[in-house]
Amino acid sequence: RRERMAHKVILNVYDLSPYNKYLNWMGLGFYHSGVEVNGKEYTLGGGQTFEATGVFDHDPKGADPENFRVSIEIGRFNDLTRFYKILGEIKEDFLAKDY
Repeated sequence: RRERMAHKVILNVYDLSPYNKYLNWMGLGFYHSGVEVNGKEYTLGGGQTFEATGVFDHDPKGADPENFRVSIEIGRFNDLTRFYKILGEIKEDFLAKDY
């Protein structure tokens, strides 16, 4: 029997405000995040292309490298085929114009 490889699911968090250095210790702040799976980070963002998806991928920790704060492992995922199917459905629901 072949075992499936468990892929880490990582939440990458970025600071959106320089005030986070004062707010973070209270559990507050303004943040952006992306979810990293299988060597790619997936992020939601806006744009002027109205019918384009707002979900895009990039290199891990690459959304805003200067403002990267922390990576948090939030789980593991075995079935990449299912992951990419769900990602495709999400891309249809989250358009750039709605960000």
